[in-house]
Amino acid sequence: MFKMRLFHKKLSIKLDSAMPIPPKTIFFALVILVFCWIVPASPISAKEDQLKFTALTSMDGLSSNAVHTILKDRHGLLWFGTDDGLNKYDGTEFTIYKHDQADPASLRSNDISALHEDKLGQIWVGTVQGSLHLYNRRKDAFIPINANEIVSAITSDHKGQIWVASN
Repeated sequence: MFKMRLFHKKLSIKLDSAMPIPPKTIFFALVILVFCWIVPASPISAKEDQLKFTALTSMDGLSSNAVHTILKDRHGLLWFGTDDGLNKYDGTEFTIYKHDQADPASLRSNDISALHEDKLGQIWVGTVQGSLHLYNRRKDAFIPINANEIVSAITSDHKGQIWVASN
C-alpha cells in the first residue's frame, strides 16, 4: 500500500492508492472519453465548417467593381455603395439606384461613400458629392439632405442620433 502526503500552507491531505475509484467517477470519465473521440469526427468540427465566399462583379449585375462601402440590413439585403450608384442585392438580383435629374427622389450623386442602418431600420446613404440621403422603403425612394461636403462615414449612437463624418 502506497501513501502520499500533499502539503499546501497548513493543509495536509492523505491519498491512499489502494482506495477504490467510485463507479460513478469511472462512468463520467468514460463518457467524457467517448465524447472527445466522437465530436472531432462529427460534421460540427472546424475543419469542415470553412467559410465560403462568393464574388459579385459587374458581370453578375453590380453597377461597378469599385465598391466603397457594404451594408447588410436587418432584412438580409446587401447594399453596395460603388462609384457608379447604390446597389441593393437580394441574393439573386440587383436593384441599382442612380442619380436622375428628372427624379427629385433619386440620389444626388452616383459616387456612394457611406452606408448606415439606424436602430429603426432606416438606411442612410452618403455621397462624395456632398449629399446625405434617407431611404424610404415604402416608396423605394430617397429623401435628400444637403450636407455640402463629402460624407465619409455615417453612424448612430445609443440614443438613435445620426452622426455624419465629412471632410
